[in-house]
Amino acid sequence: MKKEDEIELLKTALKKLKKIHKQRYKKELIEDISWIFNILVKQKHRIKHEFTKEELIEIISKKHIDEWEKTIILKLNEELHYLKYEVKNPNKKKVKDFLVSLIDFVKNKLIEVKKNEENQIKQKHGILSFKNK
Repeated sequence: MKKEDEIELLKTALKKLKKIHKQRYKKELIEDISWIFNILVKQKHRIKHEFTKEELIEIISKKHIDEWEKTIILKLNEELHYLKYEVKNPNKKKVKDFLVSLIDFVKNKLIEVKKNEENQIKQKHGILSFKNK
């Protein structure tokens, strides 16, 4: 995925998550959150199908991403699975806490991607200015 596309995906996801966060709690919010989480994971890691918890663990373990990111993705997926399937009526606080965790993850990922892009641009300009001397 191109950096510009990744930045746009993260910005869009963050905007949608913040909009959900402002809404009144209802059980359907979990579906909306789940949809956004799945889109983020699928797009970023080029997964073309729905995945179970076990499949995600296998897929993520094969990817070349930071350990902190793997850990967070798997933790968020586990929490989402719990809220979506294991609890009949998830409590509002747990859902909102999960949402805040997901928003924080997206914000941190967006900062990281932008920083990496800036570093690449600086390195490119540094190499170009060195060649011009």
